[in-house]
Amino acid sequence: MRIQRTYSADPQSITVDIIDDGIPYDPLAKPDAVTPSNIEDMPIGGLGILMAKKCTDEMYYERVDESNIVTIVKKW
Repeated sequence: MRIQRTYSADPQSITVDIIDDGIPYDPLAKPDAVTPSNIEDMPIGGLGILMAKKCTDEMYYERVDESNIVTIVKKW
C-alpha cells in the first residue's frame, strides 16, 4: 500500500491517494452504512468509509493499470 498527498494553494485543499495493488475492489460502490440507534446492533464494516465521506469534500475510486486508487479531497 502507498499513500500520496498533494497540497494545493488555489483552491486550498489537500488530496490523499490511497493506492494498493490488490484485486479490483471499489469500497465506495456499496450503499452507505445505516447507523442504528443502538451501536451494538451495528454490523461490522462500512463505518470507516461513511466517516471519511462525511468529513471530506470529494471521494472517489478508480482502477489504474493493476492498482486500486481511492482519492480523498478536503478543501478549506
